[in-house]
Amino acid sequence: MNLTFTFTLLLVAMAALETKSGPIFFRCQCTRILPDGVMSGRHVNPASVRAVARYPAGAHCRKEEVIIDFIRRKLCVNPKAPWVIALERKIHLQRNHQHHQCNQCHHQPVVEEVLKFST
Repeated sequence: MNLTFTFTLLLVAMAALETKSGPIFFRCQCTRILPDGVMSGRHVNPASVRAVARYPAGAHCRKEEVIIDFIRRKLCVNPKAPWVIALERKIHLQRNHQHHQCNQCHHQPVVEEVLKFST
């Protein structure tokens, strides 16, 4: 009976540790932040950006962090820099626009087929 309880407790603990909310960091991810003058938004091609991750300040790190994940490298940048905010907005709008167009492409033929059958 004691062995069954221990095994069940171990399974519950393992399940609790395995979260799907994303990686859990226990320290700051950015040791160096790229200076503002080195890069600007006009030099960054949004197509070369895989992701922009914004981590709020919290118990793990006292400062807000933004990490731009390029195809070949990752860069820590100043989260308050105007070009970083503009790049985040531009990427968000582009990806939402592409998703919206894709949804229209998939749904449009279905509507046409329904109209053909109803007439």
